[in-house]
Amino acid sequence: MNLVAFKCGFYGIIYRFIFIVRTVAVTKNWIVYFTESVNMTMTDVILSKHLSIASLYVAIKSVFIAGLIWDFHSCWKQYKHVMKHAISESSGICSFCQTAPATISLLCSHKVCQTCYKSQIYKAPYCKTCQTEIVPTLQFAFTDGYSSISSIFCCL
Repeated sequence: MNLVAFKCGFYGIIYRFIFIVRTVAVTKNWIVYFTESVNMTMTDVILSKHLSIASLYVAIKSVFIAGLIWDFHSCWKQYKHVMKHAISESSGICSFCQTAPATISLLCSHKVCQTCYKSQIYKAPYCKTCQTEIVPTLQFAFTDGYSSISSIFCCL
């Protein structure tokens, strides 16, 4: 299995999940601040007859949270796709050089040796035999798990 794709995808999913939880957690505090009422809930703000800052905040925050949930969902789908087709260990003869024993199986099921794999991925990320992408571009949507301290403690 491709450990880099696994780690990046896993960190990306965890980061997005924590961001959603953090965003939802502070929403109640902002509603209390805007309405100046501790007992006010989001439902009360939405169903109120007059337009207030709290209702505008809830409307904007709802769209923002829906976008975060969609981003988490698409990241999860990409992660499952990449892990399903991750490069795995295999055996046979290299499809590129036809001499060395193949240790890597590509997404297109062609088997290559480590040397050919490294040289081909630096030239062009495509299989020489069938021109299929070696590394799916979906991996690049993931994160490396790094986030700044200010983004963790920021209350949006």
